[in-house]
Amino acid sequence: MNAEQNRGMLVDTTFTDYSQPDNGEYIDDDDLLLSMDNLLKSLDTMDEPWYQWTDEQKDIMMEHIYYYAQLIETAKQTVKEINKCWAAGPIPKSQVKKVRLPKTDLSFIYTEKESQKKGTGDDKEFLNYLKTKCCTNENTDEHFDEMPTGDLDEMAEHLRKRFVKLEKGKNTLLLDHISFGYDLTRAKSLFKSHKRKGCNQSKISWELWISNNAKICKRYANKHIAVYRLVSEYPELKKLALSFKELYAISGRIRTVFLRNNAEGLKWK
Repeated sequence: MNAEQNRGMLVDTTFTDYSQPDNGEYIDDDDLLLSMDNLLKSLDTMDEPWYQWTDEQKDIMMEHIYYYAQLIETAKQTVKEINKCWAAGPIPKSQVKKVRLPKTDLSFIYTEKESQKKGTGDDKEFLNYLKTKCCTNENTDEHFDEMPTGDLDEMAEHLRKRFVKLEKGKNTLLLDHISFGYDLTRAKSLFKSHKRKGCNQSKISWELWISNNAKICKRYANKHIAVYRLVSEYPELKKLALSFKELYAISGRIRTVFLRNNAEGLKWK
């Protein structure tokens, strides 16, 4: 067997789930994602999105674009690393960052009848799962702290304090995260309003503003905005005995299943 044949055998294209590394440390996928600017530079110019996609669906699609772009990049890095070892021998451990598969459901972009037929039984099972997680809780009304809206700096300070409080809390409720999603949704709308009026922040994007001034990464903010919008559309979801991470992980599937099963979706409104 020659060197070229050996070289081909060295590359294993099987995807491995790295959501939980061998050493037990959790890898935050926020650290592994390319920035929007770098990603768009590495992709061909994207067309305008279809007018019927919701903001949440567009966020989910972008999340998967990030994932596959990162997967391509890590594949290139892995090949370089293997070639380096080929010539110089083994190294202590791989320096290539692992990519975490998104938990969000992308099935809404497909319309094949077979997929829909196959999902019928799964939909019933999933709806039953949601019902088992629904609890009777009288405390389902969010108590939003008043956010200053006249000054961007004061708004950023409010968001930063809420973020710190939310992250330091040991037993934060789902409603606390939904409430924070409400504030972030308002803040994003107000920021864009200031931008349209040509205020001082007019040259700064929402992503940069929320990161630099409130110290909140865009992806964290988008997750909370997406969940808040979903719960606003289906208020009964506030009664689910789930953590924020659990609800976000199935949020795409919830919307897809409710759209496929309109009568069931109405029960959650």
